Amino acid sequence: MPPEPIYDDIKTTTDIPRASVYHTQYREMTSTLVEFDYSDPPCVVCRVPNRSTVLMVPARNDCPDDTWTEEYHGYLFAQMNYDDRHESEFICVDSNLESLDNSAADVWGSHMFQVESRCVVGGSMPCGPYKDGYELTCAVCTK
Repeated sequence: MPPEPIYDDIKTTTDIPRASVYHTQYREMTSTLVEFDYSDPPCVVCRVPNRSTVLMVPARNDCPDDTWTEEYHGYLFAQMNYDDRHESEFICVDSNLESLDNSAADVWGSHMFQVESRCVVGGSMPCGPYKDGYELTCAVCTK
């Protein structure tokens, strides 16, 4: 979010149903990322001149083949709200993740959790290659 918002046509009533925006935090991090638990992630944009196709590859930390350029690899995350526990968009967070300064407080809002695989015998995520409860990696590739 920008540090200085600009408002138009302000209505401050709280009795009208509205969607809300909250900050988000990294939560329940694995042992290798535990130092970021309860920290707020920064907002980032990945801009790559002269490459117009961006592919996020879940469950792999590399690109499909040599025709792709890896921009970064890391861990698959999804936003989850404690009140309704639904997942949102799956995103790839760089393995060299960062957090905002002075943001390690447990506050109510939205939280980003690492995504684990849930294998199903005979399903589209078969047990064997997918291990139940393992955190999934990811890669962001361009071409």
